[in-house]
Amino acid sequence: MISMNKPEENVQDILEDCISNINNKNLKRRFKLSKNYIKESTINYDQKACNHTIYTIKEHHHVNGILSKDNMVWLYKNKFSKEGQPGRKYYDGILHSAPGGRCPVCGVQIASTLDHYLAKTRYPSFAISPINLIPTCRDCNTVKKEKSFHTREEELLHPYYDNIEHHIWLFANIHKQKDIVVTYEVEKPIEWDVLLYKRVRNYFENYQLNRLYSVHAAEEITNIRKKLENLKNSVGLEAVKKDLLETAYSCEHIFLNSWRSALYRELSTNDWFCIEYLD
Repeated sequence: MISMNKPEENVQDILEDCISNINNKNLKRRFKLSKNYIKESTINYDQKACNHTIYTIKEHHHVNGILSKDNMVWLYKNKFSKEGQPGRKYYDGILHSAPGGRCPVCGVQIASTLDHYLAKTRYPSFAISPINLIPTCRDCNTVKKEKSFHTREEELLHPYYDNIEHHIWLFANIHKQKDIVVTYEVEKPIEWDVLLYKRVRNYFENYQLNRLYSVHAAEEITNIRKKLENLKNSVGLEAVKKDLLETAYSCEHIFLNSWRSALYRELSTNDWFCIEYLD
């Protein structure tokens, strides 16, 4: 997961813009009456996320006692995310904040939509709260579904509040087959407590990252095999290992636990790959 800075947009400004062209006077009035409530709810969300207690936020179906879940879902779909509507500029701003345009959850695919960390159908108070909206690829958004969290361990990693890039935790495994197979797994750094390890493992499994990373790794090996074979034949085995290690260092400089960093770490020390597979 790639950590990100929190969006700086103010939820009150977003709400004001979103409701600016609502013709239904009664509905518009109810949104206005709920503006401070939504602001305070967003502040509470931020505090709990910073204190690692976001799981204590209760599911609810009304906002301020006067707006329904359906009202907030309608606002998001028709005034915030819809092309040509006044809130769309905020949608685009958050979407385009994705690092390098990539989904921060998987770190691989293009960020093409916004995911509600706390589902808008279960937590409608945060339907347009920018700190609850994460740019993701459609696959990560789809597999996450409308999850709710009841313990800290169940909480999926949050790109705005979690940073797991200080230690190496992603490892690649090379399986000795003619058509090489690479699998990935999470290993606990000694600096981590058990709770963080379980959360990272849950995140890795929930988003089915082993399958995604394995496909990319197999393609990467196919692409570099001929180059490495030529290097081995012309310069020698140590040159191959050095090349792989330098690539690993370069990848780690960008993203310590990317699938590519983990792959090259493993390839650079795997004698079977360097000696037999490249023979």
